[in-house]
Amino acid sequence: QQRFAIASVLIKEADIYIIDEPCTFLDVQKRIKLAQLLRERVQGFGNEKKCPILVVEHDLAILDYLSDIIQLFYGVPHQFGIISRPLTTKKGINSYLIGYLKAENIEFREKEYNFKRSTSGRTWSKAKIFARYGNISKTFESFNLSVKPGTIYASEILGIVGENGCGKSTFAKILAGELQPDKGSEFEGIQAKVSYKPQYITQDSSQIVRDFIIERAQTYNFSEEILRILYRPLGVDKLFNLQISDLSGGELQRVFICSCLAKRADLYILDEPSAYLDVEERIHIGQIIRTITKKNNAVA
Repeated sequence: QQRFAIASVLIKEADIYIIDEPCTFLDVQKRIKLAQLLRERVQGFGNEKKCPILVVEHDLAILDYLSDIIQLFYGVPHQFGIISRPLTTKKGINSYLIGYLKAENIEFREKEYNFKRSTSGRTWSKAKIFARYGNISKTFESFNLSVKPGTIYASEILGIVGENGCGKSTFAKILAGELQPDKGSEFEGIQAKVSYKPQYITQDSSQIVRDFIIERAQTYNFSEEILRILYRPLGVDKLFNLQISDLSGGELQRVFICSCLAKRADLYILDEPSAYLDVEERIHIGQIIRTITKKNNAVA
């Protein structure tokens, strides 16, 4: 649907193209190909005329790859927004991460985002094993998933990356116990308590947010500690009394993430948790997942 929507816009002759969050639902390769396509359109590739393109996007890596000029929006969600002066790509992204616009002398965020190097490689022979899974296979009418044996290590945050349609979500469902494989089992020799956030989230609930979280998390946990490390950073504490059916896509995503991480589990499986979220929310999610897994001595 996303690729079709993008193609239906770019196939038209226009003096300017405006594309809102084109990277949503696209995998890494499709995002890069899209960025290349947009660059070609701007530069007038082949017989096409040169044409400016305005892109609204949260993916900083793609903006860095794609953009000539960046303008930042800041303010208070649902209250007001302010747009910055045009900035070069490098200055724009760095200003956003720092939270300060030097030319305008405006600090729009107190906290600066710094990205640290990933942890050094572990000594595998000494690493504690959380679980193993054997050969897993699942066959559908037009798709076959085949997974080789693997190991999940204790206190590990494991990322699953690949093109859309290759079986990432199917594999996640099998590990979560939501889908039975034709061959093999999700885990060998253990009974792991799993908390799962699905890829596709729906609003088909008449509950308020607080009750929805209690039901999905199977616990009543709104302590000061969990408010501080989970609900407040994502702004979900302000949504507790709203109905699920009234939430926006981003609000619904944050509620589903909180309902997953509020549950006490050995393994947290989150399928595309960054969809619908802005840059700051994505950074918060990464920090929260690491905090929760460390606190519960769990795996994600």
